[in-house]
Amino acid sequence: MNETLQEIAYQINRGNVPGGNTFSAEFNAQTETVTIENSDTPDAVVIVVATDTQILTITPLFDEASVREDLRAELNRGLLTISLPMALSSVGIQDNRYVLFGAMAIETTMTNLLHEIEVQIDNYNDVLEAVADYIQ
Repeated sequence: MNETLQEIAYQINRGNVPGGNTFSAEFNAQTETVTIENSDTPDAVVIVVATDTQILTITPLFDEASVREDLRAELNRGLLTISLPMALSSVGIQDNRYVLFGAMAIETTMTNLLHEIEVQIDNYNDVLEAVADYIQ
C-alpha cells in the first residue's frame, strides 16, 4: 500500500490536479497515510488511506463535544438525510469526530481520485455551512 500512497502524494505534488486547485500532499510511512491540504480551504485536510481493495479519503469536520447536546439527535438525522444526495461523500463518526469520507476501488485512476478529493473539499464547506446552527 505504501507504493500506492507514495504515488498519490507524488502526483498531487507534481501539480496534476484538474480544476486549478492547488494541493500539497505529504506521505507518512509510519501511519501509512497521505495528508492533503488545499490552499483555497486550508481547514479541509483530506487523509488518504489504502487497503488491498479500496482507497478511503477522510476529512475531519468537528468534534462530537462541539455539538449542542440538545440538538445532537436532530443533527445526526440531518446528516443522514443529506448524506444520500451528497455527491461522492458520506458523513460518519470516527474517534469522537464527525468526518466526511469517500471510498474508491484500489484500481481507480488518479484522475478519479483527484476529482473525489476536490468534491470532498467542496462537500466539506457545504456540510459545515449546513450544520453551523448545531455547533457550539
